[in-house]
Amino acid sequence: MPIMISGIYLITCKANGRVYIGSTQDWKHRLGVHRSQLRRNSHHNVHLQRAWDKYGDDLFTFEFVKEVAVSDLLATEQEWFTKFTDRFNIADTAGAPMRGVKHTSEARSKMSKAHLADPSRFTRNRGRKASVAAKEKMSLARKGKPIPALQGRKLTEEHKAKISPAGRPYIRKSAKHYTWHKHHCKWMVTVRKQFHGYFATEEEAAAKVADVLAANPITLD
Repeated sequence: MPIMISGIYLITCKANGRVYIGSTQDWKHRLGVHRSQLRRNSHHNVHLQRAWDKYGDDLFTFEFVKEVAVSDLLATEQEWFTKFTDRFNIADTAGAPMRGVKHTSEARSKMSKAHLADPSRFTRNRGRKASVAAKEKMSLARKGKPIPALQGRKLTEEHKAKISPAGRPYIRKSAKHYTWHKHHCKWMVTVRKQFHGYFATEEEAAAKVADVLAANPITLD
C-alpha cells in the first residue's frame, strides 16, 4: 500500500513563472488529479486552465516542495502564499479558494439571472420529484420521530384534537387486505400489501380500492 505524504506542492508555468500553490495529505495523488483535470479541460482554476491550454503540458512543472504535518498544512500553505506574488490561486487565503474574491457587476448579474431562471440549481433537492419507493422509505424513516418544526411549540386543544388518532381523517377498512388513509396531505391506497398510489381526495382513494377489488375480488375477514 502506497505511503501518503502530506505537504506543499507547486504547479509552475515555465513560460511566465506563475505558480499554483496547494497543500495536500497525499501529494502524489493530488498532483495526479490536477494533471488529469487540466488535460480534460475541467480544472476548477480557470486561470491555470487557460495557461495550460495556451502553453501546453511541456511548459509546466509539478513538484512537491515541502513535507508538512497535516495539522500544519493550511498555515504553511499561507506562508508560501507570501513568497509568491504572481500566483494562479484566485484567493489570498489558504484553504478558501473563493474567500476575498470580488465579483464584477456583470458576473453578479449573470449569477442573479441564472438563479431566477432555475432556483433549484442552487438548492439541494429543491424541485426534485421523489419516486414512490423513495417516498415510502422517507415515510418509514420518519415514523415515531418528533417533527423538528413542532418541538417546543404549544398546541391548542382544537389543534390537538385534529392531530389525535380520533381526529385524523384516517380510514382503515381492513388491516389484513386493504386500506386507504391520509398520508402527507394525500390519500395512500394499499391492497394486499401492494401500493397503488396517492390520491388527492378520499373519494378518489376509495374508488381506486373499489376498482382493484373489482378486478381481483377477495373475501374479507
